[in-house]
Amino acid sequence: MERLLAETGNDLPGVMEEIRDWYDGYRFGGKEVYNPYSVVKYLKGGRAARKYWDGSTGAGMSADLIGRLDGIALQELKGLYEDPSSKVRCPLREFLWFPDLLEEDADPALVYSYLAMCGYVRADPTGLMTAAEDELYDVGMVNREISPAFESLVGRATSRARELRRDMRGHFLSGDPAAIRDDIQFVLGGISMDSGWAGDGREAHDRYKNAISSAMRAAGMAASEEAPKGFGRCDVFVPGSGGAPALAMEIKTSSKAIPEISADAAQAQIEEKGYASKPLDGKVVWVAVGIRGKRVSVVTPKGFTRSGLAS
Repeated sequence: MERLLAETGNDLPGVMEEIRDWYDGYRFGGKEVYNPYSVVKYLKGGRAARKYWDGSTGAGMSADLIGRLDGIALQELKGLYEDPSSKVRCPLREFLWFPDLLEEDADPALVYSYLAMCGYVRADPTGLMTAAEDELYDVGMVNREISPAFESLVGRATSRARELRRDMRGHFLSGDPAAIRDDIQFVLGGISMDSGWAGDGREAHDRYKNAISSAMRAAGMAASEEAPKGFGRCDVFVPGSGGAPALAMEIKTSSKAIPEISADAAQAQIEEKGYASKPLDGKVVWVAVGIRGKRVSVVTPKGFTRSGLAS
């Protein structure tokens, strides 16, 4: 790069630094690489530092993949462009199979791998390995040229929060376990959890319950906590209105058991305490939720189906 600037008469104060800030940052085979197309356009355009790369490489698939991430991974991605010095440490896949890109729940390692291959992020090897013998990388922003395209991609995905407020009520009342799980997991993914969320005590359980019921109220649902129902008090209750059924939710949290086991325990309590009338009679929709950390499993009366993601 220094030779190119010298031969073209562009070895002026600050030019090398500006090019590095805007167009450097890629890695191939352990080598630092500038974006040659953008560097040439910069020099031919009178050293005008701006975005020359159009961001089209893999953009459609990248946006779709990001949109299928859970709330945890979305917050990590958002943090990369909000603080360009930040990094996310994760394993990357050397080979990607197209069917993997179409899975309903996108694997963050797969997404970061794809974004690195498309040039949206930079991946630096750490020399560290996971327990499964996968190499760990520090993933971060590439340069100033790429940052706006990356921010746009993530911004489209984070519009999911607006969709959540619009669609959450319908998901719950329809009893769709996969949609309800995704909604709850997205809500939890945006929360920075301190030690008060850990363990199996009442404080942790109440924090999860409060976060979920608050999101439901933001979506226009008259959710109340610890409502008297049947032979006890259910964690969250929404009265029926306008012909819509009521909704009874029981939440079980555990720092040890997988979410599926906790969801089964929540369902058992719903039945034992009589929080809901018999399933599928249209008067009460019940939702049993199991949580560990930020992973969620949901059971509903909709065919007694379950949707879960174990951590």
